Amino acid sequence: MTLRGKRVLVMGLGRSGLGAARLCAQRGARVTATDLRDAATLGAAATDLEARGVTLTLGEHRERDFIGADLVVLSPGIPPTQAHVAAAAAAGVPVIGELELATGQLDCPVFAITGTNGKSTTTTFAGELMRAGGLTTFVGGNLGVPVSEGVLERRWDAAVIEVSSFQLESAPGFHPRVAAMLNCTEDHLDRYPDFAAYRAAKERIFVNLGADDVVIYNAADPVVREMVAGLTARRLAFRALDEDGASVRGEAMVLREGDRTDEIDLGAFPVPGSHNVENLMAAVLGARAMGVEVAAIRAALPELRGLPHRMEHVRTLDQVSWFNDSKATNVASAAKTLEGAVGPGGARAAVILLGGKDKGGDYAPLVEVMRGRVRCAVLYGAAAARIEEALVGEDITYRRVDDLVAAVAVARDRARPGDAVLLAPACSSYDQFRDFEQRGDRFRALVEALR
Repeated sequence: MTLRGKRVLVMGLGRSGLGAARLCAQRGARVTATDLRDAATLGAAATDLEARGVTLTLGEHRERDFIGADLVVLSPGIPPTQAHVAAAAAAGVPVIGELELATGQLDCPVFAITGTNGKSTTTTFAGELMRAGGLTTFVGGNLGVPVSEGVLERRWDAAVIEVSSFQLESAPGFHPRVAAMLNCTEDHLDRYPDFAAYRAAKERIFVNLGADDVVIYNAADPVVREMVAGLTARRLAFRALDEDGASVRGEAMVLREGDRTDEIDLGAFPVPGSHNVENLMAAVLGARAMGVEVAAIRAALPELRGLPHRMEHVRTLDQVSWFNDSKATNVASAAKTLEGAVGPGGARAAVILLGGKDKGGDYAPLVEVMRGRVRCAVLYGAAAARIEEALVGEDITYRRVDDLVAAVAVARDRARPGDAVLLAPACSSYDQFRDFEQRGDRFRALVEALR
């Protein structure tokens, strides 16, 4: 994608938008950046852009900036249906997101990872495995560092990119070398009209793949199997015994590629949870598709670590284990957390903290997993009433409280030796917290303060 001399409008100056504006300016574009915040609020970021020759339109969006551009670049949080964006598209102006802009400037193969749950952990695992295989690897996207910042930083042998449904909405030309679909369950129904629309956004990761590309997919997820059924790209499955890909046999991961079979000892894998084994399988398949040898993967396995706020063990107090899974922001993720913590080889019961801002999903699948596993569910925040509706008439004990402070206090009272206390909210954090990180940090502090 040639940017030199083009009139580029960047909408939204969060981290991705700032990276996009800097990248376009560095590549010789005439850049205008627009944001509803003013210069005082943006602070040093606004000063930096102006020093790079970027024209700022702050405190408002002007339609003439959009329809007068040669290219409009969106930050991930902005839907293509936004009025000014729609006006630009109607005027024939190409509209893309930061993801497509930045990957269009990369000169290395891309391993892209999407799905409802597990994206960040899988992306992190894959990045570490590829670095262990000797590849200078960029790791980012929806996780941490925008791709545009990576492009500005240096040249790479490979890139591992976490991709969200929001990013895929505005990436019509995005073409990874390897694409992984980890799972697809209800999420973000506060943005999408229904599950079909959310699924369609996720499927866009496959649009430009051809016979020379690779698809990694969860063979146990029926929605994902439907997604990949008609693709011409080479398919590698995880959680399937009779297809090329990865499966678990006893304490080993079995890799099957045609006539070749390799085993990797999972006893060396230090991250807890069956869902993290699934994440590892996807990461291993992606690393192999990018050229990493099995020996390098085996050597790197003991060094892998989980991410904060994802089934993070906070402490054990009075023989009760406390876990922070604040990133469990939807029903399917909370259910996975509970299944991984309670069951064969796990704690004998759980106290689970549920609540936050409701995302429009159905809580019935979580209720099904809660049966026989949960000693008490503690409901808090804006979504508490809706979760309570799903529990009425079920043989599940619950308490409803106002906030996370009260929820931790109830959990301390209800938990018994050998139990696990799980913050696995099944909701976003935006009713009482800035993001899931702030929620997880607050939970961690409350638990560490217990005596």
